[in-house]
Amino acid sequence: SNQGSWTATANNSWITLSNSQNGAYSNSASGSGSQNVWVQVATNGAGLTPGSSPNTGSVTVASAGATSQPLTVNFDIAPPPPAGSAWSNGYAYSGAITVNSAQVTGSDQTNFPVLVSGNYPDLASTSNGGKVNSANGYDIIFTSDSNGLIPLNFEREYYSPTGQVAFWVQIPDLSHTANTTFYVFYGNPSVTTDQSNK
Repeated sequence: SNQGSWTATANNSWITLSNSQNGAYSNSASGSGSQNVWVQVATNGAGLTPGSSPNTGSVTVASAGATSQPLTVNFDIAPPPPAGSAWSNGYAYSGAITVNSAQVTGSDQTNFPVLVSGNYPDLASTSNGGKVNSANGYDIIFTSDSNGLIPLNFEREYYSPTGQVAFWVQIPDLSHTANTTFYVFYGNPSVTTDQSNK
């Protein structure tokens, strides 16, 4: 089944809810006044399978003397990554890159080119002790999400198999009030062609 039901009570800490198949589960934590609620859904996978249909469930958040607030939870069960990969996009490694908002002056920027440059041992080719399969750096990409499924446009200005790199990555929305994080993925032996946007 791709359906589940969970119940949570008001809290100011993580509530972990498990769903073996269908059924209701509850947990609680104490708090007073205005409270933030975080809900973490965990599953052992039983009865939940990858597919085009999202898995759904309901979460009810309640506190003493207050009306219960029903929330809907939708989540996808991703298929397992290809053999030898850590990620479902086929890449074995990833890293986060954060642009400090203090470096963005004036206002938010749209489609802003961010320079990623330096000497990174992990981005060297495997023959040079790194984790990039292509001697040309073709199996290096940038994404806006931590799962590597939403690619960002980028240009490769320079790549050395020793790990010296220079990439220009187009960030759709670069905030001047909050840090912006995007991701680099690398190490994919199935990639043999240039992934950059020239």
